[in-house]
Amino acid sequence: MFKLAAAIIDFYDDPEFLANAEVQELIKAAAFVPPDRVHELKDKDFAVKIATDAGVHRKFPILDARSTAMSGYYFDKVAEGLPEPIRNVAGFFLKEAHQAFGLELPASLQKEFPEASRNAVEWHSETSIVGVTSAGAVVKLAEQVFMDNINSMDVLEKVAKANEISESARMAGIEIFEREILDYTPKSEIGPHFQDMLVQRETLIKAGGDVLLKTAWDGLLETIVQTPVKEVPFLIHQFDKVAGFEMRYNAGIIDPYLGTWGGLGKVAGPHEDIMRYKLETLARGNGSDAILATFGEGLASKFLRDPVGTYPTLRPAERKFVDMLMDKVPTKKDPMSDAKPGKGKKDGKKECVGEAADDVRHEQDSPSKRPDRSAPYKSVWAVLEEGL
Repeated sequence: MFKLAAAIIDFYDDPEFLANAEVQELIKAAAFVPPDRVHELKDKDFAVKIATDAGVHRKFPILDARSTAMSGYYFDKVAEGLPEPIRNVAGFFLKEAHQAFGLELPASLQKEFPEASRNAVEWHSETSIVGVTSAGAVVKLAEQVFMDNINSMDVLEKVAKANEISESARMAGIEIFEREILDYTPKSEIGPHFQDMLVQRETLIKAGGDVLLKTAWDGLLETIVQTPVKEVPFLIHQFDKVAGFEMRYNAGIIDPYLGTWGGLGKVAGPHEDIMRYKLETLARGNGSDAILATFGEGLASKFLRDPVGTYPTLRPAERKFVDMLMDKVPTKKDPMSDAKPGKGKKDGKKECVGEAADDVRHEQDSPSKRPDRSAPYKSVWAVLEEGL
């Protein structure tokens, strides 16, 4: 069953691509439309517009030669996994665009596609809910919509929608089934990721050597100690915008909302279990080095981005290797069992702030310090040069 949620289809879905130094330079040079302005493009600037129960998703930009060449490269990687209606429409218009710009056709576009009069496709997953009649079904549908759109939402939108869903669930007397929704719901206590989030920023600021930024950070830490927990991530978010960290939320930097509120509480159902915790711990910590060294760039990037979803798709030998790594991860009986003193408490900010400011020993374990993956599949320039 194909679901758009968490799927990387074109280059705007791929955090590894967007974090690439070459891509950042191309965006600055206006060679690519910045991700935050993609919504300004017209429908005709994409090879396919997919209408789902959760909304409209426009994929494979074809507005110019560079975008078309990169879209063709990504289509070549994902075509076999796309549902046939989406593959046929996207392939038809991608092939037309390649020919119009005089680009070499990748292998997946060298076939004939049924002629399409328009680039719009409707896709309804098997889990679509029809005829919602109960409060529980309404919340379940809202959760599905949230998860289907999580990759296209900015952090503030995640917070707003998660809070709305959680409030609806509370009023209906039902439980939340998705960890991501619970993590972005505002809380009055700090979660177990809080100190790691602070350490990331402390480490990056020290490495950058910007005295003014360090002074601003120190002042922010003093303010955080006196600020209600519900307001803390908003202050850090403002700092991140100035420091340039906001653009790296999809490339390893823990965003301040997940960092402050995430990891608290227990979701309903089988999603929150020991295996999930161990897989996520591997992806966040030292296990990332071993995964990268063993799996290779493509599979490693997929696993580190979505360890829980990728694990069932691994081959037996790969899964056995991950199982061996998981055996070395201590069991966490509850979300706060391995938290340091002060974590998960309303008055624990001061201790976490002090430790983060004075100690950066965990910097090698933070997502921002994973081995450099600035070239996600092959050099961006190489792809463009091959196509252009």
